[in-house]
Amino acid sequence: MGTPPRHHLRAAVLDLGSNSIKFMLGHQHGTLLTVHREEAITTRLGHRLALTGRICDASRRATLRVLHDCQRRAAQFGAEQIIAVGTSALRSATNRDDLLTPAKAILGTPVRVISGKREGELVYAGTTSYHRWQRRDILVVDIGGGSVELVSGSGGQLRRANSLPLGCVRVRDALLRHRQPAPPELLAATLNELTDAMRAKFKNFTGSGAILLGSGGTVTTLTALHCAARPKMEIHELEGLAIRRAELQRLLHFLASRSLDELRAHPRIPRQRADVITAGACVLTAALTVTGMKSVHCTTRGLRYGVWQRMLAPVPFQTVRHAR
Repeated sequence: MGTPPRHHLRAAVLDLGSNSIKFMLGHQHGTLLTVHREEAITTRLGHRLALTGRICDASRRATLRVLHDCQRRAAQFGAEQIIAVGTSALRSATNRDDLLTPAKAILGTPVRVISGKREGELVYAGTTSYHRWQRRDILVVDIGGGSVELVSGSGGQLRRANSLPLGCVRVRDALLRHRQPAPPELLAATLNELTDAMRAKFKNFTGSGAILLGSGGTVTTLTALHCAARPKMEIHELEGLAIRRAELQRLLHFLASRSLDELRAHPRIPRQRADVITAGACVLTAALTVTGMKSVHCTTRGLRYGVWQRMLAPVPFQTVRHAR
């Protein structure tokens, strides 16, 4: 008789993105996942990557410092496992080993660099861990710093996933060229280029009969801005809230018309996201145009929840609780 499977686990998930590191500490007991810590720490692995092809030294050092701190906190939490995944910046940087080698020594485990398609699959797994979306026909647009993924599925079953290297940091660097405020003609040209690129890459995706979900820091920030009249909410409390296309266009033009100092001073925009939020809003606007959707719903269970569900969970979790 074999050893019965364990149904509990304390672990840490690290998502090394092009804009920030997402860090989550959780404890799963049976089918209940309790999230004890969830945060995003900006390190900008993708800074100027679209222009140079390399991770800059400042971003590499900042990332390694954050990994040291996350490893320490994971140990204090009693994490039995740490799993770290790398996305767009680490997929494309020519000098990625300069970060991956010391990161493995710090964490005691390698950072797993995943493909854009695999990233989309894990985003779908995380999104559909929320019961509201499990039986729906959904499209998920996941906007990161280096790439944007579009994923479709129905009834919890993935149909297709695809990726474009057009995340908010890349769009800021290569298309908007750090112009803030963004001149109207530059904003229009950026939207046209994004729309054309998405139409070519995502031509097999359809929004007919589906609901569009948006994942990532761009979407949570825009949703918080849309809900500015409400008291400030925790990120997970934004789950399911919708932004209609006309309101998204209003938000985009508001963001594009403000100076960087004005955006940094805004109470609903995280200071470290201020210089990429206009670019992110461009990506989301283009996604709505290409899919033909009239609104986008915020989903807060992105890649890190999919990593837990597919790569860590002793049994699939069904319920998530956020510890206070």
